Amino acid sequence: MTAKKERLLNFIIIFSAAFTFLCYFFYLLGGTVLSDSGGLFVVLFVFLGTTLPIIFSKQIKKILKKAYPILKMIYCAGLCLYMICFLIFTGVIVFHNNTPITFDSRQTVLIVCGSKAYGYTPGDILESRLEKAYEILSSDSHALCIVSGGQGDDETISEAECMRAYLVKHGIDSSRIILEDRSRNTAENIKYSIEVMKNNSIPLDSNIICVSSDFHTQRVALVAVDNGLDIQCASAESPTAIRFLSCLVREFMSYIKYFIFR
Repeated sequence: MTAKKERLLNFIIIFSAAFTFLCYFFYLLGGTVLSDSGGLFVVLFVFLGTTLPIIFSKQIKKILKKAYPILKMIYCAGLCLYMICFLIFTGVIVFHNNTPITFDSRQTVLIVCGSKAYGYTPGDILESRLEKAYEILSSDSHALCIVSGGQGDDETISEAECMRAYLVKHGIDSSRIILEDRSRNTAENIKYSIEVMKNNSIPLDSNIICVSSDFHTQRVALVAVDNGLDIQCASAESPTAIRFLSCLVREFMSYIKYFIFR
């Protein structure tokens, strides 16, 4: 490999490694729960994997000898693949957030996906979802609402109960709200909400609108399709840009996990 190509390869590695490192730095900065869709092991692996090979490149080269150039190319390809896939993923998420929801003669049913709650006080992400749900419910007085979210290990009540209380406090009639308080993840949000609809004789071909965060709605739609449900998605804006990026990195890992274990 010529010196010019070597310098170019080194630049690509440093740039893509810095990009990947910053993604997971913002992931932590946004306060994302480490036990969710990746965890501490993945974060440490990324941080070490993007810094140690660059810092100790000379020592690694002496150890690997002839295998070093090949492994260096593979390392570079892996970093570039992550960066390109993440940027495409981000573009798709941002583009689809602008899709407007429509109403027709069918019964409108909202499914509001849960998020962190502190007793009867919703976390910032959950509150933004509830604000979007309230906006839709206020515009259609006949719409029903399924609040979907179980009780986490560090939560005193279910997310569904927190959502119900919030909507009632803001003037939504409790008779329009149905609790689904078993789900612990996105797949269960959809699965158990379908069961709730069946148990309450709500047709599955209703005008179903899933309310979730701007970084999350596309995965909700994907899970819904896999469960035979035709839905629209209403995106609630993330509280901050840092929060959006942090959750976007988490979502990217969640997609990988979903396609592997679906």
